[in-house]
Amino acid sequence: MNWVQEKIKDYYAVWLGIDRAYEEWASARHITSHTLFVLYGVWQNNGHSTQKQICEQWCMPKQTVHTILKSLQERDMLEIRPLPTDRRNKEIRFTSSGREFADQILGELFSLEETVMVQMGETQCEQMIKSGHLFLELFQKNMKKGN
Repeated sequence: MNWVQEKIKDYYAVWLGIDRAYEEWASARHITSHTLFVLYGVWQNNGHSTQKQICEQWCMPKQTVHTILKSLQERDMLEIRPLPTDRRNKEIRFTSSGREFADQILGELFSLEETVMVQMGETQCEQMIKSGHLFLELFQKNMKKGN
């Protein structure tokens, strides 16, 4: 195995490890990582989310997001209403209990992420993000070339 193949293998191990860590973290709070990121999508957009926005933002299938939204609505955490300007799209807002739940869960997550970032240090964080952006940019560029 050449060095490039070894680095790709290491990259996948890190990527999948991070994904698994988020799934384990969410599972300990009795939700899935997909539910966690749907909550984050609604929270981040301050109650002005649509299913389409969440799907695009978090690269999740429409059916997955729909199922999670319906489950949260049935648990009285979300209100889902047609947009006045486009009845096919629905506005997603937290109920008061949904906002409280999301604030608690996401607050815990943000605290953990902040602790990790502080432990890494600003330089390492910047390098991680810069390298990730570079990989994405080059991947997309080469993908368009047909590689």
